[in-house]
Amino acid sequence: MRTDGLGFHRRPAFTLIEIIAVLVILGILAAIAIPKYINLRDESGLKAATGGVSATQSALYLYYSKNLLTDPSTASNFNCSLVVTEGLVSVQELAITVTGSANTNCAINVVHIPTGQLATGTWERP
Repeated sequence: MRTDGLGFHRRPAFTLIEIIAVLVILGILAAIAIPKYINLRDESGLKAATGGVSATQSALYLYYSKNLLTDPSTASNFNCSLVVTEGLVSVQELAITVTGSANTNCAINVVHIPTGQLATGTWERP
């Protein structure tokens, strides 16, 4: 161990300049990484909501086809919102809303709850 002029032992340590340099580098890295993380999070929420729209469109088509094959008179009474209320489409962290009547297309709105990203779509009756 090194000693100073008075005979005290000195332990090796970082200087104040070295610590400040490390903090500056960490601050620069954080300034770059945090906005990218936020953008990725929002983008993933939008992708999840878009996937929810696709899943809802598929569920509507299957529900419509099944009911039409069972009872052809149901085509004129088809209610789009039944797909959600009967639990045919339920995805965690997504709020799915489907509106429309028997003679109109179904409007689909899906919100990814954690990020608030909204995706919309329509389903046209065959």
